[in-house]
Amino acid sequence: QATGETASRAVSGVAAAWISLDMVTPTVNDSTNVSSATDNGTGDFSMNYTSNMGNTNYIHGSGCARGTTTTTVIFTLEGVDGVAATSVYQTSLFRMNCVYANSTSNRTNFDIPRASVTIHGDLA
Repeated sequence: QATGETASRAVSGVAAAWISLDMVTPTVNDSTNVSSATDNGTGDFSMNYTSNMGNTNYIHGSGCARGTTTTTVIFTLEGVDGVAATSVYQTSLFRMNCVYANSTSNRTNFDIPRASVTIHGDLA
């Protein structure tokens, strides 16, 4: 249990939560400290925590695999764009976007077959 936490983790410094998500179906492939995922629209998901975060100052790392998409694109998985940070980093959830850009389109939301997010910070 890290300083200030009431929920227990085996080792301080390990991820507070993580998810492997198929945005297409949508299905949670595997997770830790995630009760569910909410589909908010194309490429827009929330991961809902089982045990809340202690504050909204936590960090995330993310990645995505494009599957069989053959176009040359840049994919990114990030905190959802166009809304206040208070809507992205909440103690009860993290809201994310998967987007792509290529030579003919700007930032476009996309449901990707494999999205992965890791959350680091103190639990409540």
